[in-house]
Amino acid sequence: MMQPWFDTLSTWREFYALVGAIAATLMGLMFVVMSLGGRTLATEEGVRVTRGFFTPIVVFFATIIVVAMLMLIPRVYPSALAVLFGAVAIAGLIPLELY
Repeated sequence: MMQPWFDTLSTWREFYALVGAIAATLMGLMFVVMSLGGRTLATEEGVRVTRGFFTPIVVFFATIIVVAMLMLIPRVYPSALAVLFGAVAIAGLIPLELY
C-alpha cells in the first residue's frame, strides 16, 4: 500500500540531497562574508544590515536544509512527514527576535 509513496520519494532523493548541499554551502559562504566584514558589520549601520539582510537569508537556507533532511529520511510515512513539516512551519512563525 505504501510502496508507491516510497518509490516516489526515492526518485527525488538526489534532488533533495543536492538542494540541501547547495543551501549548506551558501550558508557557509554567508558566515565567511560575515566574518570577513566583521569590522564593518560591528558598526550600528552594520547591525541593521545584518538583521535586515543576513538574518533572513540564513533562516531561509536553514529551512531549506531542514526540509531536505526531512525528505531524505528513509521510508518515512506521509503522516509523520506532515507532522514534521507542520513543526517546521510553526517554528517559522516565531519572530526572529526570539532566537
